[in-house]
Amino acid sequence: MTLELSHKYNDPHLARRSWSMDKHIWSLREKHHLLYQIKEFQDAKDKASTPKEAMVALIKEQQFLAGLHQQVNDEDHSQEVINSIQKAHEAQQLGSMTKLHEAARYAYKEKMITPNDLTDHLKLSHSVNDIYNNINQICYKRHCQILTKHCNEIQKGDVVEHQGHKFDCIAEYLEHWKDNVHHDMLPIKQMNKQIDRVHEMQMEQSHERHMSMDMPDM
Repeated sequence: MTLELSHKYNDPHLARRSWSMDKHIWSLREKHHLLYQIKEFQDAKDKASTPKEAMVALIKEQQFLAGLHQQVNDEDHSQEVINSIQKAHEAQQLGSMTKLHEAARYAYKEKMITPNDLTDHLKLSHSVNDIYNNINQICYKRHCQILTKHCNEIQKGDVVEHQGHKFDCIAEYLEHWKDNVHHDMLPIKQMNKQIDRVHEMQMEQSHERHMSMDMPDM
């Protein structure tokens, strides 16, 4: 009996089958563990009731997924999981999480978006870049509204106040925005055109004043 058992375990075909079975079992365990972890992160995001809680849950999820890059066998997991890992890795390489954190903090501080809406955006099962673009677009649209309103008021001769500063010149007002707000959230091309237009008008007015001063009295 001992010899017979020994021969069975030494059988190369049985050894290969045994190794293949062990590999399959290990793969299933890895897959189950990964899906369990992803579900835990999603549950944490779903339970988040504030922007801070949602951001913390999102950061943990993305760190976990990025850490799996080139560490798992693509054939053992769904395409959805593989895509999530790849996007998390790309976001990590591009520093997208930092950009999202800064954009969310700005949007919250400047009241570009309500706390509840910001929390909902951070809880979405989207890539970090998609969430960033969504929040960025909200800020961009809100900024355009504010800029248009204030520039019209200054053009009428009013003085506008923004972030504790008062402005009666459109160019100075727009330059302040450019110096203090991320350019992805601003209509930079239109702002630069407007600044150039103001400078041209100022130069024309200055030239006209000099011309009038040089003219002899009649």
